[in-house]
Parts: sequence; structure tokens; C-alpha cells
Amino acid sequence: MSRRRLALDQRGQGTAEYVGIVAFVALLVVALLAVTVQLSGEAKDVASTAYCKISSTVGGGGSCGGDSGEPGDDGKPDDPDDPTDEPSPEPEQPDLPEGLDPDNEVTQALLSTPDGRALLQWLHDNDIEVVLDPDETAYWYSDGTLTIGMDDGNGGQRTPGEGAVRIFHEANHAQYDVEDRNADVDELDRETFIRESVYEDAVATAEQIRAARQLRDAGYEVPRQPGEGAYEDAYDDAIAAGKSEAEAFQAATDAVNEEYYNGGIVQSTDGQSYPDKWGEVWDDAH
Repeated sequence: MSRRRLALDQRGQGTAEYVGIVAFVALLVVALLAVTVQLSGEAKDVASTAYCKISSTVGGGGSCGGDSGEPGDDGKPDDPDDPTDEPSPEPEQPDLPEGLDPDNEVTQALLSTPDGRALLQWLHDNDIEVVLDPDETAYWYSDGTLTIGMDDGNGGQRTPGEGAVRIFHEANHAQYDVEDRNADVDELDRETFIRESVYEDAVATAEQIRAARQLRDAGYEVPRQPGEGAYEDAYDDAIAAGKSEAEAFQAATDAVNEEYYNGGIVQSTDGQSYPDKWGEVWDDAH
């Protein structure tokens, strides 16, 4: 072997030894960091990756976990055994009640929230028809039909979100009717009849407010609802106190019910209070 060839071999051997020393030192640094420093999740990932790559270099190759595969939405490779890597399933589409077109904007608003989809299915299952009347300003339930006036009273039409929350309100009265929970004017004394009738209105309004809040979150324009301030205060206080969502909604409903008695919510047509209204209904029946 020539001296030149021998010199080149020795220089190559020295380079390999140098690389090995540097890699060993780097490996020690990473190991010390892992032992002595409480790293954040991201820093731990970086350290772990560095450790793996240095180890594979010193050890003569090999692949580090995560070096192969297409990255997912989180920037990490897809893991077939990780359910979080699977796409979210499309929400189940409900059957629509009679009178609602799937392409109607009010229908689309209801389809945008879980509560709205559940409501549509309930209306369908209980044969409740929905009529969206462009020339009517009022809204009511009677004999299996919800009539929702879409005229805003100012020469225009209500927004899809406004129409949707009114369906929620009247659907509550429909549910009371289907389940035979209406206050019976012939069977109850005057005070009990008023109390139960007003509470039914309060529940309907609370459902209307909850729907309005969800629809706003879904991007729909919905104005503030009657009693919404009292609803929000009671709901937020209950959540802050550690109550469940169901308990918070009950507290909010009770607050709305109080609004019916203290004059915070009155009839839009003549300003009459609802306790007075139901009192007159009882008086007329007796």
C-alpha cells in the first residue's frame, strides 16, 4: 500500500472518530436535558426527535418514528390506530316536517345546530306542519300547525334566524299539546291556571333564547330576545357556581319566568302582562 493511500485511510478514520465523538457529546446533552429539565410537550418532542436522529446516526442508520407517512391536519403523520386522526362524521340529517323546504333559508338555519336538527325530527315525527307566512307578523301554534309570520312589521322580512327561533318557541307549545301538559282551564283554580300557563310561556321563551344563542354562534343574525338579559345572568351565575348545563338552563328558565311576572315581558300587541292575560282567560271560562 502506498504512503498516499495509507494517509487517506488514516485521515478517513480520524474523521469518523471525530464525528462519533461529536455525536456522543450531543447525545449526552440531549439526555441531560431530558433528565434535569421539565420540558414542555413541544420541547420534549424536539428533544426526542434529536435523540432519535443522533442515535440512528451513531448506530448506523434506521428510521425514527414519524419520519414516514403523510402528515395529518396537525402536522403529524396519520396514525390508523388514533381515532383523533379520523375525519369528523357528517351530522345526521333529520326528516323535515310538512311545509318546510330543504332549500329554505329558515330550514337551513335550523339544520345548522344540533338542537335545530333534533327539533325538525321531532316536528316530523309528531306530524306538526310548519307554515312560513310572508304576509303575517304574528306567530302561533294551533291544531297541529305552527304558523310563523315572516313579515317584520316594517315593510321587510324577518331574517332566517328570526324565523328559526320563533319555530323553537311555538314548537314548545306544540310539545305541551302533544304531551297533554297544557294547563286545563276547566280543572284548575284561577291561581294555578295562571301560574302553569305563564310557566309554559317562560319555557317557550327560554328555548327561543337558547336557540338564538346557538344560531348566532353558527353565524346567523338574530336580534336580542325578550328576557335574554335575565336568562344570561342566571345561566352564567349557575355555570360559575359549578352547575351542570341542564341546571343552568333551569335557572335561566326560572329567571325568564320571573320576567313575566315583574313586567319585563309583556304582550307586544297591547302591552298587557301575561298573568293578566291568563287571568282573563280563566275568568271568561268561569
